[in-house]
Amino acid sequence: MQPFVDALAELGQAQADTTGFVTLPTWARILERHFPPDLPDPGCTTE
Repeated sequence: MQPFVDALAELGQAQADTTGFVTLPTWARILERHFPPDLPDPGCTTE
């Protein structure tokens, strides 16, 4: 639950810092920071 709260707080701060709307790239950067994608491990084999 905490990553969601942290992301929401950062998005709220980003909105407060801008005169318009937070742009999609900014949303994506914030969300990736708090919810990084699960990338495959190159050293892991499935065999």
